[in-house]
Amino acid sequence: MVKMKASALAFLIFAWGSIFFMMYWSITKLLKAEQQQKA
Repeated sequence: MVKMKASALAFLIFAWGSIFFMMYWSITKLLKAEQQQKA
């Protein structure tokens, strides 16, 4: 039971981490695109 809970927690951390990483990556990409258009 404890082992299963730990793996589920690790999966949740990995899932949320990947979601936040994709959000951060897309936001930085948009910001860079805006800076290039202004220049």
